[in-house]
Amino acid sequence: MRLFAIIWFPGYIEQTYHVALLKTGGLLTIPWAVGTLFLLFGGWVSDRIYQRKGSSRLARVLPIGVGMLLAGLSFFTTAPSHHLALDLTLLSLGMGFAFFCNAPIFSLNIDLFKENAATAQGIMTALFALSGILSPAITGWLTHRTGSYQAAIFLVGLLSVSAFFIAYFLQREPSKKN
Repeated sequence: MRLFAIIWFPGYIEQTYHVALLKTGGLLTIPWAVGTLFLLFGGWVSDRIYQRKGSSRLARVLPIGVGMLLAGLSFFTTAPSHHLALDLTLLSLGMGFAFFCNAPIFSLNIDLFKENAATAQGIMTALFALSGILSPAITGWLTHRTGSYQAAIFLVGLLSVSAFFIAYFLQREPSKKN
């Protein structure tokens, strides 16, 4: 999601809406500003759930699952859109909801792998880096094959919704061991 916003969003806006590439930079700040606000809010929500319910699983998985589902829905509805303001709004919400999950995702390492939290963080960050390696190539290939960005945006939505299912159905309760 972030990589799409960094690498492909300017070209998407330029090619789809014929906005000069120099002007897309200003538009690109909007999804990142929304993402920043949602990032802070996601951490706050996760902590509030933990304080009220006492369940680290609920406090992490609920924001991650809901955030990824809403991110996916935002991206899915962007794909068929043909209006710049609507696309910008939906992409911003998609980025925002994806960022909403960051703090709870990183907190999972401590919740699940107390003694090995740094190793778990290293593995997770390496996987994020791997997505950074693969994402531009996959997006470029899809865009080239289909002649538009819609398939790439749809794929981002599909991956986001998949993360929702992973968060809810494959996550185990953290051990109570300190």
